[in-house]
Amino acid sequence: MVVSFPLLTRGHAIQCHALDEEYLQIQVPNLYYLSTALPVRVDTSTLKVYFDCKIRRLFIHACKKEEEPAPVELPEPEKEAEKAEAPEAAAPVDEVR
Repeated sequence: MVVSFPLLTRGHAIQCHALDEEYLQIQVPNLYYLSTALPVRVDTSTLKVYFDCKIRRLFIHACKKEEEPAPVELPEPEKEAEKAEAPEAAAPVDEVR
């Protein structure tokens, strides 16, 4: 992402924050305030920000966050389930009159 700051000559006052891995907040006190949503979740540990004084642009680079796979539940073996059901099926049922 590239942001142009035509009124800024030095980048020492730029503050950049990544919020909840999906929002980006950039501000220069008393001059600029930008808050924007990102199209994908980003890994905040890879966020790099560079301000080029000659062209007065801020370059922001971040890597897309890898999706964590959902935990897989293992099914119970069928033999154990059949053993648990077998005694109940074999037990006689008393009729109440």
